[in-house]
Amino acid sequence: MISFSFDLSDNQLSFGLMRWEPVPGAEPHDFRCVEATPVAGHLLGIPIESLPDQRLRSLLPDAADTLAQDWQRVWHRNGTSRLDLFYHHPHETTGHWLELTAARTDTCLLVTLHDITDRIAGLHTLQDKLNTTIQQQQQQHAYQQALLDGAINGIVSHNAIRNTDGKIVDFGFLSLNKAAETLIGRTISDLAGHTMMELFPGNKELGLYDMYVQVVETGVPDRTEVYYKGDGLDFWIAVSAVKQGDGFVVTFVDITEARQTRQKLEFMVQQLRRSNDYLQQFAYVASHDLQEPLRKIHAFGDVLQKQFGSVLGEAGNDLIGRMQKASGRMQTLVKDLLAYSRLNTQPKSAAAVDLNLLFAEILNDLELIIQEKQARIQVAPLPLVGGSLTQLTQLFVNLLSNALKFHKPDQPPQVIISGTVVSGRDLPDLKALNAHQQYVCVEVSDDGIGFDQRHSERIFQMFQRLHGVTKYTGTGVGLALCKRIVENHGGWITVRSQPDQGTTFTVYLPVEINDELLF
Repeated sequence: MISFSFDLSDNQLSFGLMRWEPVPGAEPHDFRCVEATPVAGHLLGIPIESLPDQRLRSLLPDAADTLAQDWQRVWHRNGTSRLDLFYHHPHETTGHWLELTAARTDTCLLVTLHDITDRIAGLHTLQDKLNTTIQQQQQQHAYQQALLDGAINGIVSHNAIRNTDGKIVDFGFLSLNKAAETLIGRTISDLAGHTMMELFPGNKELGLYDMYVQVVETGVPDRTEVYYKGDGLDFWIAVSAVKQGDGFVVTFVDITEARQTRQKLEFMVQQLRRSNDYLQQFAYVASHDLQEPLRKIHAFGDVLQKQFGSVLGEAGNDLIGRMQKASGRMQTLVKDLLAYSRLNTQPKSAAAVDLNLLFAEILNDLELIIQEKQARIQVAPLPLVGGSLTQLTQLFVNLLSNALKFHKPDQPPQVIISGTVVSGRDLPDLKALNAHQQYVCVEVSDDGIGFDQRHSERIFQMFQRLHGVTKYTGTGVGLALCKRIVENHGGWITVRSQPDQGTTFTVYLPVEINDELLF
């Protein structure tokens, strides 16, 4: 026990003095200031009258854990403690260095405070040592932080073992956490005195050892997934390695269950694709097989009408006419179904598509029907888009044909086609789109008969028609085909409409697309 006798009101001392006592029952440990000299108040930037009853953790929060631990040791073991602290009080612009030394007296802990800023600034010869100490502290802190952050994963710290030429020949074990002990079934005492290649040679066979060497030599982190079977282990693991000093820290987690689930999903996807291929082949073959009898029905109907029309009379000719119309509708339906099935069987290739040229070709192909209906088509300048030229042509032919078909009977149709580039983040209502992707937005608007907006989802379903077949031709497949094409490109299609107010179809297509997206 050390005895001191100081007058703490003495303002002539060149250093600060403070008396502290432990706070009973405080968790975590804390100390209370009993008394302090004016110099101590000056160094801490706090009026002397405000220091008594101040708690260590509120007065010096950044260093409280270290000081409380050291002071607790001094209090119980009658030793001493010294800590250099960089302190910055509210009225100071640059801060200063303080040396805090603690020793126990009969009744309290006596702490001296020295301003050592000038000493620190002048210790040029000790700068290297100071930098090394700081670096070691930072490395230790980073390692401890890594342990805390990855506590649910296994974490093992290794040091490099080098030969006389400086080449890494093995790795030793420095530490591991509880999760690592559970995963590998060994404790740090089991690993002590052994190397990686002695206990876990499988690291070499799986390429993990070479990855660790690369991480240590280059400082570039790396990660991988491997199936580790051997050395008493049997699991899939995801491994991440980061350089730490002349060694590395490896973080790993058991992903066996996730890997097995992924394999099951991949198998199911393969089965689904195989089943889908069978369905596509069936639809393609069935559509072709249906075409021939329909052509014969149509042809025989023409023969009947031409050769025996006068014999059959008005009623017979009417029946043949109905038969011809029915077979014609059936042929159209088969062709539409064939086109729908071909989306997954035709070759897929993505390229930049000039929508201006595409619509010029479409308008040229539809020239006769446009002239017949005296339609007015206005096409604004359109941007480039990535995708399949064949599928995009089919998409916009269907949309433009719809606009020409469902016009008001007493006036020629008017159609406006416009486009712009938008960001996915500006389309929050369309959650199917990627917020980080740029999209070409194309609108096809008409002034036709329109429909009730509550049917906006229904019209994209197969065989759904809002108007009778006798008034408007069609099979109910065209818009389903459009939706399928847009989704194939990773885009989205919406529609706005009101009865007698026209209809606007809006298509969102990614500016850039790759072949893999065209499934």
